[in-house]
Amino acid sequence: MKSVKEIREEAKMLYTKSSHYIVATFISVGTLMTFVQTLFGVLGKSFSIPYLFLASVIFAPMQYGTVKACLLAYDHEAKQVKTVPYTLMGFTKYFKAFMPFVGRAALIYAVQAVLVIAFCYLSGQVAISSVCLEAALTGDFALLVNPNGSFIVTTGTVFIIIASIIVGFLLEAYFSLSYFYAIEYNQGLVQSLKSSYQHLKGFLWDYIWLRITYLPYAIATAVVAGVVTKGFTTMFQQMISIIPNVPILLFNILLIAIVSFVNSLVSVMIYKVKEDLALTILYKELDSVEE
Repeated sequence: MKSVKEIREEAKMLYTKSSHYIVATFISVGTLMTFVQTLFGVLGKSFSIPYLFLASVIFAPMQYGTVKACLLAYDHEAKQVKTVPYTLMGFTKYFKAFMPFVGRAALIYAVQAVLVIAFCYLSGQVAISSVCLEAALTGDFALLVNPNGSFIVTTGTVFIIIASIIVGFLLEAYFSLSYFYAIEYNQGLVQSLKSSYQHLKGFLWDYIWLRITYLPYAIATAVVAGVVTKGFTTMFQQMISIIPNVPILLFNILLIAIVSFVNSLVSVMIYKVKEDLALTILYKELDSVEE
């Protein structure tokens, strides 16, 4: 079993050899997913539907192409990756990928939801259960705070929300390799989750540490993306103020599309492809341990 440092070094090597074949696919898929998630979030707020963003999980199969591209890069067959087919692979194989991809996200959300709603019911806080659930699923604790700074829920509720977030993180970690098993071994939801869990038992810290090593790059990406988003938002607001009868909805959709592309481009250029290749190497290492 290779160390995290060795996995990172191998990922850099694979990136050097395959980036010019697979980067465009990552940018395209990343743009589409960011656009969908942002749009659902905006619509959710606009129409006061707090959980509309959860519908974005139905687009999880869009990652099919990037996972497949990483597997080919590992096998030194990245030349097979063509941008358009692999970007659309999540759609062309949607029904095949639906249960392993959407099911994983839905299962994790469901476990978190059961924890929060059950506690709210047992503690007599049913009226604010929707707010508590949204805070647990989004990690936005500002939802639980009154304008005067006091919590709208009890301390126990805050703890159960934190606990649900931790449970979600652990489930996500243990099931993190399921997409690889679903694609390479054609496994369904249950078997792919089981395979990922079994192979990561005893190696969970390796996975977590590997992800932590890329965290500074993720933070840098978030900072750059935040600046870009702020800049484009300000520009569009100024344009709307000086252009009469401007279709605001159309401008907002265009803004989301531009910001999604820039955010995806930044993340891919800084770290995203290398991190996914590193996870692919980790998967291959763990898959060979059992053999």
